[in-house]
Amino acid sequence: MNNRVYQCDQCGACCSAFIVGVTPEDQHREPRISLHLVKYQGYGDELFLDGPESGCAFLENHGTCSIQLTKPTVCHTFKPGDIGCQWARARAGLGMLHGRWATPREPEERSEPFSFDQYPDGFGFPQPELFWEI
Repeated sequence: MNNRVYQCDQCGACCSAFIVGVTPEDQHREPRISLHLVKYQGYGDELFLDGPESGCAFLENHGTCSIQLTKPTVCHTFKPGDIGCQWARARAGLGMLHGRWATPREPEERSEPFSFDQYPDGFGFPQPELFWEI
């Protein structure tokens, strides 16, 4: 059991490091998403938000999401301190997000322990340049 709890510091790295897949349900829930959709070669009919060169279209300058309450479903899968978070922070030139020791009264949901040493090959995430083929 991991006894570390992480709190997001709103650096925005996760919103600028990955392409954001969008479902029809996401578009229905947040109509403004439809204004920022793109398709990528090799991904069929899948739709995505604006690409990683500029970050998510809804990422504000201070690192917060302007559609936090209605953000795409995939955004909910990112947890502070998890591997995606730490990879995005490393890509952005930020240090690791450090957790604190949990207390017995805290919720059971916690991020997995993380070490950069475990993932010398870029953490297994596809490199962003693969998404920008023309």
